[in-house]
Amino acid sequence: MNPITRLSLVDRTDAELSIVAQCRLLKVARSSLYWRPAAVSEDDLPPCVTGVAARIGSGLLGAQEDGRGSIRTAI
Repeated sequence: MNPITRLSLVDRTDAELSIVAQCRLLKVARSSLYWRPAAVSEDDLPPCVTGVAARIGSGLLGAQEDGRGSIRTAI
């Protein structure tokens, strides 16, 4: 069973078995139960990342529309 599935088994409302005990039994880190990915806006990314992403995206869209090209030629 993968860690995400095991985390979904934790019952936060269980009065008999604490979250600490449940995480220990399921062999998952308790911190991963509370972790949420942070949203990243395009403004926070460096220009080099947004430029590369735009070039790859436009190349892939063109390849899909006309049926030619590949990721390798888009880069």
